[in-house]
Amino acid sequence: MAILIQLLKIPKRHTITAALPYANGPLHLGHLAGVYISADIYARFLRSKKEEVVFICGSDEHGAAITLRAKKEGKTPKEIVDIYHKSNKEVFKKLGISFDIYDRTSEIHHHQTAQELFLELEGKSAFIKKESAVLLMSATATIPLLYICMSSNFKASSIRRLLAFLI
Repeated sequence: MAILIQLLKIPKRHTITAALPYANGPLHLGHLAGVYISADIYARFLRSKKEEVVFICGSDEHGAAITLRAKKEGKTPKEIVDIYHKSNKEVFKKLGISFDIYDRTSEIHHHQTAQELFLELEGKSAFIKKESAVLLMSATATIPLLYICMSSNFKASSIRRLLAFLI
């Protein structure tokens, strides 16, 4: 009985996250009302109950929209994500969104963790592998290569052939 009482006293642990905003433009009211404010309210509610909470979010710095915006503005994708990561982080701070961590998907630990997870799942045959045909209009197309490969479920061998063709 004493063990049960002790277990009931242990606070529950919660990890809360929200959709990661693309770092390709400023946040708007729809982002805030639809995602971040409600997640923040929930995190605050749990904290008020003395439960352990970690509220994590960050800028999604990988996407075709970032590359397209960079090209349109004559900047590099890194310049674009640096601008909007900083801007979005400041907006969240000014609004008092209570993130414990607001990070960037370009950080090396994100790349390492994603790769480890992918390799573990691949090792367990968790993916269905198939090839798809893709129409490429030209080697100078404005759609980033990674976007084409990911959205088309390319195999690694197909990606190598495509890169060899483009280079």
